[in-house]
Amino acid sequence: MPAVGWLFFVAAGGAAITAFYMFRLWFLTFAGEPRDEHIYAHAHESPRVMTIPLVILAVMAVIAGWTIPGIQLGLPTLLDEPDRWPLAFDRTVLFKSCGSALWDLSAARVLARPPD
Repeated sequence: MPAVGWLFFVAAGGAAITAFYMFRLWFLTFAGEPRDEHIYAHAHESPRVMTIPLVILAVMAVIAGWTIPGIQLGLPTLLDEPDRWPLAFDRTVLFKSCGSALWDLSAARVLARPPD
């Protein structure tokens, strides 16, 4: 392991904590009963100043998944031909990150459950 190999574990730990927190946030927000009926009754849709930037980001995320014609640049090409890119696509990292996400999802579900 290189001298700065520990930085990978710092980044992976930060990603795992973030994933756990975000799953917990989702469960507390959308699963279960509301904590305050008054606030729940007065909830409303976000204003356009928040919705429009999110729609723009969503459209750009969809476009990022398409292959750019002519130069064959895009996510599908990267996944199909990892040898022609300087950053190789490593399936081990894929499986470890998916396993970490599933672990964080299940841990957040267990810990976000309201007390009986």
